[in-house]
Amino acid sequence: MKTIMVGNQTVPAIGIGTWHMGDKTANQRNEIAAIQTKYKSWCSSHRYR
Repeated sequence: MKTIMVGNQTVPAIGIGTWHMGDKTANQRNEIAAIQTKYKSWCSSHRYR
C-alpha cells in the first residue's frame, strides 16, 4: 500500500485513479461518469452516516 506523510504521521494514500484523466477529450464523458459513480458510492457508505 502506498503511504504519504501528513504532518508527522504516515497515512495510506487514497485516491480514485485520476492521474491520466483529461488527457484524451474522447474519454471525457466516461471519465466524468466514473468519478461521479465513485463519489456517490463514498457518500452513500453506511460507515460515514
